[in-house]
Amino acid sequence: MSSWAAEKRLDFIDDVLAGNGVIRRREICEYFGVTMAVASGDMQVYARQNPTLRYCRSSKYYGAARSVRNSTAARRAAWAVIGGV
Repeated sequence: MSSWAAEKRLDFIDDVLAGNGVIRRREICEYFGVTMAVASGDMQVYARQNPTLRYCRSSKYYGAARSVRNSTAARRAAWAVIGGV
């Protein structure tokens, strides 16, 4: 079971991928103030949950064809549909 902080980082990864299509570990480090090792671990956890995640070695970013988590962005979209936002 993941910690609350780890779950928030995974939601952040999903939200950034949903919005931008790509994410870099540095974004996780800067947003949450964690080390590159923590960000790498988060990306590994996310990759196990989302097999469409790919790493581009030349540009050093991760990209995914689709998100798999019930992230903040997904929750906001669901609330908007039912008129909660």
